[in-house]
Amino acid sequence: LSSITTHEMFHIWQRAAYQRNSDNGLDPRNPLNPPVWFDEGGADFFGEAMFSKSSSYYQVPRVRWQPTFKLKDYTTREIDRYLPYYLGHAASEYIVASKGMDNFLQVYSNVGKGQDFPTAFENALGITLDAFYLKFDRVLEKIL
Repeated sequence: LSSITTHEMFHIWQRAAYQRNSDNGLDPRNPLNPPVWFDEGGADFFGEAMFSKSSSYYQVPRVRWQPTFKLKDYTTREIDRYLPYYLGHAASEYIVASKGMDNFLQVYSNVGKGQDFPTAFENALGITLDAFYLKFDRVLEKIL
């Protein structure tokens, strides 16, 4: 339950960073909005990272990867309702490991400042969203 609690608390932070009065569920089909893999995967990563601080246990992302689908396909839960969490967790961990936590969190803040998601992503991380998708999918294919 500890990782679930911090997961849900991160959603509260996301909402504040996005400066929204409603939940984080803006139309995920709109490519300008954050994809579900980023919102749920970020919360899943953060929940496990915070839980590991107090328990010395870290849940490795549970990736049930389907090679026919790529990370960019998980903007909604329609393909698989759990895979956006798992792939998003792995992608979030990859972003934090390669770009740092501050830059990862900056993506959320950039969206809150009115930037569309692809612009917010690139401005915070220094890589286009499309280039990140290609890079992450290549890494995922190698390790799985």
